[in-house]
Amino acid sequence: MKNNVSDKLIDVFCIENDSIADNGIVDNAISHNANIECGRAEQALQIQVNQQRAVAQLSQHALVNINLTTLFQEAVTLVARALDVEYCKILEYSAEDNVFLLRAGVGWKPGLIGQARVGIEKDSQAGYTLLINEPVIVYDLRTETRFHGPQLLLDHNIISGISVVIPGVEHPFGILGVHTSHLHEFTPADVRFVQVMANVLAQAIEHVWANKMLTRRNRELEMLNRASQALVSTLNLDEVLATVLEEVRRLLNVVACSIWLIEPTTDELVCRQVVGPAQNDLVLGWRLPLGQGLVGQVALSGQSLIVSDVHTDPRHYRGIVEKTGLDLRSILSIPLKAKNDITGVLQVVDDQAARFRVTDLTLLEPLAATAAMAIENAKLFEQVRRDALAQEMLLHEVNHRVKNNLTSIIGILALELRRTYQDDADFKATLRDLRDRIQGMTIVHNLLSEAHWSPLLLDKLLIEIIRAALNSSPICHKIKVQVNSPEVPLHIIPQQATSLALIINELTINSVKHAFTGRDHGYLQIDISYHPETRRITLHYKDDGPGWPLEVLQGKYQSTGLRLVRMTVRSPLRGKFTLHNENGAIATLTFTHVPAQIGE
Repeated sequence: MKNNVSDKLIDVFCIENDSIADNGIVDNAISHNANIECGRAEQALQIQVNQQRAVAQLSQHALVNINLTTLFQEAVTLVARALDVEYCKILEYSAEDNVFLLRAGVGWKPGLIGQARVGIEKDSQAGYTLLINEPVIVYDLRTETRFHGPQLLLDHNIISGISVVIPGVEHPFGILGVHTSHLHEFTPADVRFVQVMANVLAQAIEHVWANKMLTRRNRELEMLNRASQALVSTLNLDEVLATVLEEVRRLLNVVACSIWLIEPTTDELVCRQVVGPAQNDLVLGWRLPLGQGLVGQVALSGQSLIVSDVHTDPRHYRGIVEKTGLDLRSILSIPLKAKNDITGVLQVVDDQAARFRVTDLTLLEPLAATAAMAIENAKLFEQVRRDALAQEMLLHEVNHRVKNNLTSIIGILALELRRTYQDDADFKATLRDLRDRIQGMTIVHNLLSEAHWSPLLLDKLLIEIIRAALNSSPICHKIKVQVNSPEVPLHIIPQQATSLALIINELTINSVKHAFTGRDHGYLQIDISYHPETRRITLHYKDDGPGWPLEVLQGKYQSTGLRLVRMTVRSPLRGKFTLHNENGAIATLTFTHVPAQIGE
């Protein structure tokens, strides 16, 4: 009996001891799990600290380092170290070749950086990332269904990874990717870290791009300044052409550039100057018919042209490859315009496809315009130099015309300054009148220039001025103009031509405002008569409007335009001017014809 009790006591004790032992195991398990969680938290915190430190280091380097190659390599090293992965890469998107280039990386086989290329098709991880423009996480590339691994990843047995887009200035710069050859579950924090690093790189790229654009802009301004100074410092045509081409080639860093001028007697393009490896007897002096090749097309159309790849453009003249041996790809052609006439073409060529952009065109067109003026001046000077008498007349006449034109403009402004403007509309109307008056002077200047400052046919001068002035009327095409001139042609010297142009321009503008407004048609007539014995020319200007107002005929009111006409008639034309009505407004102008001198 006693033994039974003892046995039971022993059993109870054992059970209690077993319970105590079990509680200890539980406590130990809890303690162990707590230690694991604590370790994981510390590890996660350390990873976060490492990532923040990597971002800070890259941001600091980006502020002081403008060498992108060095910065890219620093970035992939920091990312790989912070995420504890074997591979990291930066793929740069090439718009020209439509592929990714391995620009920087860690872990990849030797010789791949700067050489390896990855397609942008959507079945590659990089291409898919670029397409959706969002971060892409890959847990197991072997079972991935959204895309396939490119050869670069397959050759390195890549399994897991992250890829994000690196933003760019004009288009995405490329892809920042991290990879590992074992299964790895990347966290959202890892993705955010990689995207932040990509954004830091994007800011650095933008900074470098901005510096590059600023440097280029400074170079452009220096080039334009040098070219302008050089162009105005010489009237030697060959020096002008060489200066233009050297500055263009230096600025754009291209293979070659040339200037083709139109030969008026044959209507052919002649290569007058060329710089670059194609500078040989075969190219210099080369002749092409207008319309042949890209340069001939530009000369014919008068429109600038950018060709990204001549291999795919049927307009490209293949003979240039045979004669020069240059395998050209990109061409930029700009017409040289002088006084609205195409005188030649500036052509820039390179052996890289898609070499030129609209910004290059924007830069070169003003230079081409300046060059065209310089070329025209040089050609004019060559002609003048061959004829000493014409040279003396031309220089004297140009200076005299410019002085007279400036004096006329100053006189017009002085008259307008006396007015009190009612409102903005009145002021703007005055500005339009000033523009039209100066336009009339410009027409005469162009006509005289085309005639080499020789006397102009009176009827032709009047028709040109009237047509230009009528352009301000909405019914200009429905206004009939008739000029009746004597059988013997009358030539007007430049001094009188400018005065007549100003007068006829004012009378025509007056008809547009007061005779044709509110109508759907109109009529203008000028009768020219000449009296040989007195050498007097009389012009009767008439429109079919309501006529001159009574206060104008009585001299009680005189507009700025009429004051300008009367001043011009008195001096320098030294003539007479009267107004009356007869089925419309009539203005009569009489002045003494100055005959052309010998040699004019």
